[in-house]
Amino acid sequence: MAGAIVIAGSNAQVSEWNTRANTASGAWDCWRGGIASIPVLGCSPILRTGESMKRAGLSGVSILGMTPWNEKDGFVSSEEQTWLLAAHELEAFKEKGLSAVVITRMGHYIECEWLALLEQHRNYGQAVSRAFDHEGPLDLWVVDPNRFCADGDLLMTLRATKAAEYAVEGYVNRLRGARDFRRLAADIFNSRCQVRPYATEVRPGLWVADGAQIARSARVVAPAYIGYGARIADDCLITRCSTIEANSCIDFGTAIEDSSVLPDTYVGIGLDLSHSLVDGGEILSLHHEVRLRISDPVVMRRHSPKVQYDPQLVLEMKGMALSSTEKH
Repeated sequence: MAGAIVIAGSNAQVSEWNTRANTASGAWDCWRGGIASIPVLGCSPILRTGESMKRAGLSGVSILGMTPWNEKDGFVSSEEQTWLLAAHELEAFKEKGLSAVVITRMGHYIECEWLALLEQHRNYGQAVSRAFDHEGPLDLWVVDPNRFCADGDLLMTLRATKAAEYAVEGYVNRLRGARDFRRLAADIFNSRCQVRPYATEVRPGLWVADGAQIARSARVVAPAYIGYGARIADDCLITRCSTIEANSCIDFGTAIEDSSVLPDTYVGIGLDLSHSLVDGGEILSLHHEVRLRISDPVVMRRHSPKVQYDPQLVLEMKGMALSSTEKH
């Protein structure tokens, strides 16, 4: 039996970028901790990873987020808290008698053959195995909880421990910044990885989720994705691997090209956006490598209050639904 611990990172959005970061690379350095939490074509890399682990038969998948934590001895950073929680979860897996636990830190998106990874870990016979790709080590380990002991910092111990190497042959996107994020969207559209959009393919390359509304005079040119509850107004153009995520609204006459509009975002009338990421009143231009904050809500704004989802709860609910289907 094997379990998994997924370190989800913070839920930081574009609107929470460090205001001192003026360039695209600088802004995304500040945002990188939460990049794997951001939906891309309807689902975040974190949830996609958790679902693939459950499909592979891992008996327990724990997704741990990062939130501030105060103790009597002072403030502990959110990342420190998360790794403390991960250490406790690892101990709990040990008490349950699991022979192997996958630990991954979601600053990346990896499509891994989980069963092959576990089998190779057993064959190596070492306490720790670590995944690598052609660029070097990844924050993805398999540990034997009965033989591995984290003295203090779990992440530091994992990185310092001599580990057997496992070569990942599947898709890897390190999500180091905005371009990698956009590349993941394009790779999904072009079937360069295994996952698919969370929507119905209404015609080749055009994916539309439940509840989306597209005006008759709007043009949506494949490949493109229109998310759950999104609205595309008259005379709009959505094209070139653009994604309009859940509950966003693109108003009259606006063109979106090679861009991602993140959930709950309103984009106003007659705009022309290309090679960008948009979140509420924030724009990150990949072409010009600048970040802009739009103060006029008529032009761009947060469209509706964001609904906070518990990734672990989502996985459990999907698991229950699958079990119910199997019974019938």
